[in-house]
Amino acid sequence: LLYKAPELLRALVQSPSSALGSPKGDVYSFGIILYELHSRQGPFGDLSMSPATILTRVMYPVCNQEPFRPRLDLLENSFDFVRDCVTHGASN
Repeated sequence: LLYKAPELLRALVQSPSSALGSPKGDVYSFGIILYELHSRQGPFGDLSMSPATILTRVMYPVCNQEPFRPRLDLLENSFDFVRDCVTHGASN
């Protein structure tokens, strides 16, 4: 469930049949997978919270606060990483 988009998690609670998925939800899930690949940890793996606590924070954001997401500062060099991987004749 940690890969599922927040709006789909909320829909799952309200009506399980309405939470089948969406293209936007797929993009969110893909972003979580990229985060996981880059950080070499599970989704939200840098936190010491239980999965249930993480799900609650993702599903029910606090008013006037940024949505609860993985730490994006961990991805600071992601584009450099991708470029380095696909550079012709890379020495590293």
